[in-house]
Amino acid sequence: MKHLFYLSFLLFLPLLMRAQQGVYIAPGARIQVASGEIVSIYGNVVNDGGFGSNQTSIINFYGKSWSNGSGATLPDESANGFSGKGGLFRFSGNNPLYGNPGAQQLFGGYNASSRLGATFPNFDDNNRLGILLSDLSDMKVRNNLNFSSGHLFLNGWNLVVGNGNPGTITGYSDQPFIITGSSIAGGFVYREGVSTAAGKVVFPIGTPPATYAPA
Repeated sequence: MKHLFYLSFLLFLPLLMRAQQGVYIAPGARIQVASGEIVSIYGNVVNDGGFGSNQTSIINFYGKSWSNGSGATLPDESANGFSGKGGLFRFSGNNPLYGNPGAQQLFGGYNASSRLGATFPNFDDNNRLGILLSDLSDMKVRNNLNFSSGHLFLNGWNLVVGNGNPGTITGYSDQPFIITGSSIAGGFVYREGVSTAAGKVVFPIGTPPATYAPA
């Protein structure tokens, strides 16, 4: 198995990538994980192209670092690539091949100010040691953000949930939730389209891990 994938290999992704080491998606290249497919990635991911997923597909990521480049996309099955259900990107700390890598790092590739960049359709935090946003990178989840275990550390950057609506955040408790930090220049959580019609919209946040203060 190769550690890097280029365009010629990406054309056959559903067959080749059910259990792969690491993945590189070149600029201009696009892959689409079919409905019902379960993909496991044990090494790091660098996405400079398009990493698409259809409804009911699951991408299990066990590597240490995931990076979305400035031109990266994470489209779903819809015609425009962002109005459908999409698959689930699950970050897990218990790597079956290499053991626990510790906290995972995510360069989301999104800019909350300009509203441009890569956006995950659905995201599951399944790392008990947490996921840390990397420098110079916000994160956006269009539909559902779920907490199976562990915190999501914004690390001075920002999180956006929803796409014209507030989306959903599930699985949180006083154990797994969003760590905003204490910076005055970042670490904000945004929910899109908050209104009376949207009903109750929860912000499961805390400044440090020991202080759960949902809004």
